[in-house]
Amino acid sequence: MKTDISTKDIEIAVVSCIFPPRQFMVIPNASWGMQLQFEADLLVITKANWAYEVEIKTSLSDARADQKKSKSKIEYVDGLYKRIEKTKHEDGKPQNKYIKGFYYAFPECLYEKILPILPAYAGIIVVSRYPNNYCYAHFKRSATFQKVEKYPVNKLIQAGRLMQIRYWEILKREREDKK
Repeated sequence: MKTDISTKDIEIAVVSCIFPPRQFMVIPNASWGMQLQFEADLLVITKANWAYEVEIKTSLSDARADQKKSKSKIEYVDGLYKRIEKTKHEDGKPQNKYIKGFYYAFPECLYEKILPILPAYAGIIVVSRYPNNYCYAHFKRSATFQKVEKYPVNKLIQAGRLMQIRYWEILKREREDKK
């Protein structure tokens, strides 16, 4: 079931309504540069240096595909969110000790169908489209993990550096596309 709400719509709604940039550092498509062994659709850092991951889903098949990924599984053990590589990390070491909360964000019309397949530890953010075409996001379920560390300042500096590199590359591509 596909909806008329795109990934970009969800990103904008989540950032506008839940994690505004004046209060949070929001990094789209964060991965290796942020010392993550996976890609986070949105990595959110609070002013107090707590990190949250937002995974965006635009369809039921997209959500089901996550369940079928055999590379890794996610477990919530002893108050810690752990992404375990099935082939390598059977010892259960956490892949990232800085993620304080994990959320799925998706169109509200998918809520009833996606809810049964989401893990219990995950928070839920739903996005609705209003008649004026504006998308609005709100929490349906919160998620906070215990026994995590604050995001280190040196990693925040790295995030700023990577974001400015990304910005200038996008600007350069947009200019080349106009030629």
